[in-house]
Amino acid sequence: MHLANGNDSFMIGSYASHNDWNITKTTARRDIYLYGNGEVYLEVTFTVEMKRKSSYFYRLFVAPAAVCMFVIPVIHFLPPSSNEKLTLGMLSRFTYSVSKAPFQYP
Repeated sequence: MHLANGNDSFMIGSYASHNDWNITKTTARRDIYLYGNGEVYLEVTFTVEMKRKSSYFYRLFVAPAAVCMFVIPVIHFLPPSSNEKLTLGMLSRFTYSVSKAPFQYP
């Protein structure tokens, strides 16, 4: 990479697009350091600015939380002797757990 021409951005040729992130800006900076013993050190710094797509965040976190926010109070309005109360409670808990299971980090 030759940064002497004044161009401080770089191209990402082998970048595979991602569903959750967009690359908004790429920069490269070359610094030259001269130490007291006469040795020259070059440092190249690459910066990649990324922006998360909001639809991913909404689908993964906000929508399931909103569904649970409306379903859980409905469970309390059902009569205690109703089998549907237990079924709806277990189903809502199971659905929330299964929707979050693939995204748990070890």
